[in-house]
Amino acid sequence: MSDSRALPRRPVAGSSREKRLPRVFLCPPVAQYSVSRQAERYNRGDNLRRKLAHVLRRWGRSLTPTILFVHQDVGRLDYETASYHWLAGEAGFRAFAATWRDIGPSERGTFLRSGYQAVDRHRKRSVAPGEIVQPQIVVHRKLLWGLSMALIKRLRERHPTALFSYHPTWTAACQKWNMELCFREAERQGIRVARPVTYLVEKRYFSTRLRSAGHARPLIFKPAGASHCDGILISTPQSFESVAAEAAQSRYRRYVVQELVENPVLYKGTKFDLRVYAMLISLDPLRYRVYHEGVVRLAAERYDQALQDQPVRALTGCSYRKKLGLPIENLSVSELLECLRGKGYDVDDFWSRIGALFESVFLSFRCLPRTEGAGLSDSFYFAGADVLLAERDRRIEPLFLETNEVPQMTDWGADVDSRLQTAYRDWVGDLKELCPW
Repeated sequence: MSDSRALPRRPVAGSSREKRLPRVFLCPPVAQYSVSRQAERYNRGDNLRRKLAHVLRRWGRSLTPTILFVHQDVGRLDYETASYHWLAGEAGFRAFAATWRDIGPSERGTFLRSGYQAVDRHRKRSVAPGEIVQPQIVVHRKLLWGLSMALIKRLRERHPTALFSYHPTWTAACQKWNMELCFREAERQGIRVARPVTYLVEKRYFSTRLRSAGHARPLIFKPAGASHCDGILISTPQSFESVAAEAAQSRYRRYVVQELVENPVLYKGTKFDLRVYAMLISLDPLRYRVYHEGVVRLAAERYDQALQDQPVRALTGCSYRKKLGLPIENLSVSELLECLRGKGYDVDDFWSRIGALFESVFLSFRCLPRTEGAGLSDSFYFAGADVLLAERDRRIEPLFLETNEVPQMTDWGADVDSRLQTAYRDWVGDLKELCPW
């Protein structure tokens, strides 16, 4: 008996038998044969995919790329606030977050003693102790030194094709003293970074090298090796001698001293600066992207030019306000631009000006010393740069202040954190495109 005769005969249209038969039996025998073969091929391919995925899972691999976030203490994070974790999961990554002490390379890959996999905004999965992962992207979310830096080095050796956010060149770029030296070298090559007038001074030379500037205008003293607004002092022409003497008695050896910008753009009478994020992918050729959202960090009290030496009116860092128990208020850059537009400022080219500023900064990075070989092909730099806006004839001029190796990304306030998700979604999308998979 042939295959076609083994199939049920097609009933006469409109008959009661036609109504009782399933629809699949109402098509011609050739069509049935074609559909069944297609289904068979699909099932066979699906089974192969399932078996491959099972084998890969046993060895810590996956059919989708894996990103690993390395934290100081992942248990202290608020999952919903750390949106870049679950945004990476929603972008198609297997997104893992773990404390650095719970991460270690092994023969089969990298094992995690604890941590979690971010699935989406509302779901995460705790990793099994000893679970193996094979990261294609490693993002450090803590400052590295000692054992944690050694961990990153071992992960690099274990995963030679992975991309890492850490590189000693980026660390050097985030040191205030090195960055100013880099900018000066870039200026000799025709690249100028817009920034306040800056002096590099060892504290024993304050009285000789800063006397002229200090008696003419307000200055801000930033310890070269400090962070979180530690050790910052502000002088006016009247108080310069006493402030310089205080800085000379501090535990810091070198200072980056800048002239205070006398015409800052204000938000409702309050001084502010911006935290803007960008990712540098390559120095030569230069490839980077600036993300069009950020944080406006406000000073604790209203700005008064006659009281510029009061830190509560001049400093905008959240850590400074927390230490003093002062209220913290931030807003998003998009909110600020709407406010400035309403005041008559020309902000239509704001992001292009910010992009030009970042381009000059990143071009100057070519002047940084390469402390670990010349190659940067296995790394990228996620920058959180601080920018001050100065007013020039009702136009806004962005001035670069500094960049941060591990920039704060969350805990800016519920509304700002929510608005930043757009920028972080673009960022993890860019990482997905870079992923060496």
